[in-house]
Amino acid sequence: MTPAMNIRSNRERQKQSSSDQLSALRDLLETDGGKEFFWRLLARCKLYETSFTGNSQTFFNEGKREIGLWVLSEIVAADPKAYANMMIKNEEEFLKNG
Repeated sequence: MTPAMNIRSNRERQKQSSSDQLSALRDLLETDGGKEFFWRLLARCKLYETSFTGNSQTFFNEGKREIGLWVLSEIVAADPKAYANMMIKNEEEFLKNG
């Protein structure tokens, strides 16, 4: 196998692996439990809160936020409507339960 063929083969494997991972994530997002888990995970990462504290805690907070941003990008790549649906469901639960 030539180096060019080897590189092409590696890229094809990576594309397939990424496709398989997104498919698995879609499967999880189709369940209520999966959506609830990812909603709690994203909330824990504090995506929409400031991470600045004025001390080294900022670095820790930015690390959590970075993971949250990555998870969110994976969710959107797997199912572009999933996050919006999760927000709607959370809002409905909040209005129902206070």
